[in-house]
Amino acid sequence: LISLSRLVNQPNLNKVVVVWNSPYLPPSDYKWPDIGAPIEVVIPPRNSLNNRFLPLDNIETEAILSLGLI
Repeated sequence: LISLSRLVNQPNLNKVVVVWNSPYLPPSDYKWPDIGAPIEVVIPPRNSLNNRFLPLDNIETEAILSLGLI
């Protein structure tokens, strides 16, 4: 979340796509930070570190910033 919070009000930020790579779903009451752009959560069908390289339909820009969180 600290990484997402650093993106607050970036002028060219279109949206954030979070690839949720965990065997556990995010809590239903989880509150994502308000960063001034939409945050979309994608839950892939299987747990793999390579999921971040999938060609997702909701990526609409040419530039991608990839952050890995442990």
